[in-house]
Amino acid sequence: AREGAEGAPIARREGGNDSSSRDDIDFFTPRAALVFGACMVGALFWEEAVELRVRATEVMFGEKAEGPVFFAPRRAGATGTAAVARSELDGEGGAPVAPRVPAAPFPDEADDDDDDFDEETPRAASSNDSSNDSSEDPTTSYPPPGSLVALPEVPEAVGGAWRSLGRVRALGDPPDVTKDDASIRAAAERRAFRGEIVVMVANSRGCHLAANAIANLRSVGIEHYLLVTNTKEACEGMRRARGVRLGKKNEGASWGVECGWTSFLLGHPRLETYGLTRGEERADPFRLWWARFHLLERLVAFGYNPMYVDTDVSFRVNPYPLLKGPFANFSLVGQDETGHVNGVNIGFVYAQNARVGGPAHRVLNETISRMFAILEHAPDPVKQWDGGVARGAKEHLWDQHIYNDVIESAVFSRDLRRRSGARLIDPSGNKRQLWNDDEANAFPKNTDWESFEVLVRGKDVPLTASGTKVALELGTFQARGARLKCVGADVPGYATSSKRDGYSNISSRFSTLNETASSVAEETFQTSRRETDVCVEPELFLASPPWFIAGWSGVAGDEKFRGVRGAWVYDPPIVAVAHFVGALAKQQTFKQLGWWQYGAEAFMPPGLSSLAATQARLDRKGALGATGMRAATAATT
Repeated sequence: AREGAEGAPIARREGGNDSSSRDDIDFFTPRAALVFGACMVGALFWEEAVELRVRATEVMFGEKAEGPVFFAPRRAGATGTAAVARSELDGEGGAPVAPRVPAAPFPDEADDDDDDFDEETPRAASSNDSSNDSSEDPTTSYPPPGSLVALPEVPEAVGGAWRSLGRVRALGDPPDVTKDDASIRAAAERRAFRGEIVVMVANSRGCHLAANAIANLRSVGIEHYLLVTNTKEACEGMRRARGVRLGKKNEGASWGVECGWTSFLLGHPRLETYGLTRGEERADPFRLWWARFHLLERLVAFGYNPMYVDTDVSFRVNPYPLLKGPFANFSLVGQDETGHVNGVNIGFVYAQNARVGGPAHRVLNETISRMFAILEHAPDPVKQWDGGVARGAKEHLWDQHIYNDVIESAVFSRDLRRRSGARLIDPSGNKRQLWNDDEANAFPKNTDWESFEVLVRGKDVPLTASGTKVALELGTFQARGARLKCVGADVPGYATSSKRDGYSNISSRFSTLNETASSVAEETFQTSRRETDVCVEPELFLASPPWFIAGWSGVAGDEKFRGVRGAWVYDPPIVAVAHFVGALAKQQTFKQLGWWQYGAEAFMPPGLSSLAATQARLDRKGALGATGMRAATAATT
């Protein structure tokens, strides 16, 4: 019999039903008890999750989060379940109170005078220091979130003979580096090291990505870079960015970013016609794309070894020991994306020891020449299948399409425009494939790479920042690539067409309003005609193996080197250069891998999602992560 209080039996109600009693009995079934226990455990875990979110926000943003009031979970030795406010959990007897600091200013709000800091700038303070003077104990000083912090020191062994830190000169007032040949020469003389120079480009909305790339280059001992922005203002903003002063004994951090800007193609009347101006501050900045090829071509003409890298490329080690070791005989280097001659990704382009006017140099020159042939096609712009202008930076005028066409032309020694030409064909149905297979176009059927034997010696293996060598087997192996022959109507045996894909072939000359480009043909190719032997011997193109240049996903080569497969987390690394081609949410992935220098946030322009915006989303959604974040507002995409 059921018992009541003090063990007294419970009496049945006379004349009433006993359903309530049966319900009471059913409530204490084993299943109900299990559900009740699970709910209690879940409640405890929810409390811990809220605690974790609040503490994570404090660590990430450096200020007290507005969290809910909740019951403190019982722990060993604790009694009672009194409600405790979040503010009472920290401080004396608990974790240190997180300092409240202001949001960092955007770069364009920074003081132009490097030595003139605002002494009223709020500083973080220790909970035991009511005077707020952090100079006495530097361990209690914290920079505001999103501000610059000094970059870590690079061990002396990193970079070896190719370490250029502190061995290049500043550019001075941001120059227009493509104004003329003299400007390019002047920039190269200041920024090159042992004839090597790394070129990067960025618009104002990508300055934080460029800043992180510069920090990455420095971590492997490279300072011989030339960063080129689309406007002078963007460059000036990057050079102004500094951290705040943390106490009387500390100077504001500065990364010493060096950059110039480019006027290449600025104001060209056909940019609007082809729809190429809208991407100036987006992910398809046409002028910057072509300025890089213009710089590469000119730098080779001046005797330098230029390397172009996208800002989503991360060097895990200094690549020069490998480029000068097993790959020393390759004059042009790229990333293999498809496993075929016409499938090269241009996020990494490197030319070394290329003969002026020779095959590798002519590939770069012909790439620029074909772009101008389309841009300035007379009397009307190039038309596509429906009679409309072939508009778009990633269509007929995409530099990656044109560059691949030129490489294919150099390999097979005839004028080929497969990828760029396909963009003029109706994409519906199977029409582009039929056009590709048409015998009249005479496109090569076999576009596989050749194999070349290379030797990796112990001295060729570069060191990581921690002093360990990249994980690379020594000995001989097969590298893929191709033999480049000279392209151009002046080359004996080179098959040209007077008209293809709607515009005339004007190989080996420029027709442009830009003063620098106009001088290229006269200087370069008069020299090459006097020294015809530069085209006698081919030069080699390297389709880099995936352990040298690895892609995130969707690229050719062994999958074990792809970032999406987890290959980029090993220490020591198994890849030398990581390119985030095929990756989404690249900045987030950089951070997850630990490859992001958070001081780069200080270079982020207004309008992009900042740390403060991320915190607002965290607080509003009550989650540990934010979803749906974009790199640009809806108005600009």
